[in-house]
Amino acid sequence: DAVIGLERTLYSIQEGSAPAVEVCIVVYRPTGICPIPFPFSVMFSTSDLTAVVDNDYLDADTIQLFGACATKRCISVPIVDDSTEEPDEQVSISLGDPSDSRITASPRQGLINITDTTPSGSPEMFGAVAGEREVEFSWSPPPPTQQNGVITSYTLSCSPSPSSLPQSPSSQSSGSLSVTGFSPNTLYSCSLTANNSQGSGPPATAIFTTQQDYAYFQLRLKGVLPCPNVIATLTEQKLKDVETKIIQIFKAGCAECSSNVLDEQSFSCFEESPLFLTYRARLEGTSERDSGSLVSLIEAWVRGGGASVIVTGVLMTVDSQCSVTISSLSDPECSKPSPPPNEPKPSPTQTLPTAGSDSTAAIIGGVVAIVLIIAIVVTIVVIAALILKNRRLTTKTAEKFEMGLVPGSPGVIPTSTNSAYHTVKKEGRVTGTYDIPLRAGDEGGYDIICPSPPPPPPPPSRPSPPPRPRPPSQQSLPKLPESEEEVYEVIPGEDN
Repeated sequence: DAVIGLERTLYSIQEGSAPAVEVCIVVYRPTGICPIPFPFSVMFSTSDLTAVVDNDYLDADTIQLFGACATKRCISVPIVDDSTEEPDEQVSISLGDPSDSRITASPRQGLINITDTTPSGSPEMFGAVAGEREVEFSWSPPPPTQQNGVITSYTLSCSPSPSSLPQSPSSQSSGSLSVTGFSPNTLYSCSLTANNSQGSGPPATAIFTTQQDYAYFQLRLKGVLPCPNVIATLTEQKLKDVETKIIQIFKAGCAECSSNVLDEQSFSCFEESPLFLTYRARLEGTSERDSGSLVSLIEAWVRGGGASVIVTGVLMTVDSQCSVTISSLSDPECSKPSPPPNEPKPSPTQTLPTAGSDSTAAIIGGVVAIVLIIAIVVTIVVIAALILKNRRLTTKTAEKFEMGLVPGSPGVIPTSTNSAYHTVKKEGRVTGTYDIPLRAGDEGGYDIICPSPPPPPPPPSRPSPPPRPRPPSQQSLPKLPESEEEVYEVIPGEDN
């Protein structure tokens, strides 16, 4: 007997992957070039199991005609993509009795399994608005006919990868997502896929560069001299020198950034107020070093942090260890070198007394000894006073430096009192070591007090010249008893 039947008893298809599933009927026996030499027909039917006709598939009931010597006939069963999130669904397929009794049908029962599929479309209108470290993404869902179910989430991936890339919530309308953890001034390529229960669809791509990283800091210099005593032209020139030097500092190897001058200077002079000089600059971070770390670096410079703040009275500089040198602007006391301590002058050349002048030589020798002793004592007192003066801090004519940050900028320096101390140099040479406390400024910065150098010591007092010897008077001096003997000196021309 001849046998025909379904080529497969189980067919599987994803919604949206193809418009239809192809089911075939084949001749199993006999075999050969012309297994059944006469024509016949057979009924092919579809029916609901869990799938619903017209919702999940279309009816494909047909009578299939086989000609003489035919070996195979195929039928297309259309599948409906309903864009509905649902479990797998089944359609029953079956064969009826062949038209010729000499032919039997086996297997004659089978299933078509319909599964939901991943989205076939990518999110639309995908774009990115990039900041320094944060990027705002926005998009629209794939077209409804390409969602293939319910979009449950969106997956964002970027190269290079930021520190955090969360999935967004389920969204059927326009979506947005703000992501942090990006590096400034860096090129990124990001892709976004729509997900349903079956997986992810094709990606949409956005390429962008994050913005340059900025942080603002402000250097405010307050001269304590009264306004009438400030020479404006010199002050402006010194301010520009400091501005130039600050830019050089941040372009040096210590910080990979540049500094742009925002406000070159601003003056405010009142009758009883000091002169205010303001320098405000913008730190530009990079992908290797962001502005927050630069702000921290400035803070470390000001607060100590293993580096020293050196006041030279010339310019603001930085050494190979990233130590900052801040110069005085308006107070000449801070930039004027301390006078070196007076050294004792050499004694005048002495003439040795000759024989026969013992009394005169004795007087001269005594006077010279007294002069030397007085000079040595005065010199010691002056040096001691100079050392003590150098070690005292005074704010009477001090130059006050405030380094702070614009309110609201990242890495704001704390305003708590800081007890770091630094060494002071003047004019390139050490004239004394001062303990300079860093104090919290009025607006969140730090005040660095530059001590005034001691005034030059007064010249040592010169001893009075010894009285010149006078010849003794011709008249005799009365003699007292030896126990009460006194010596009188008689000067000619004066009453005794």
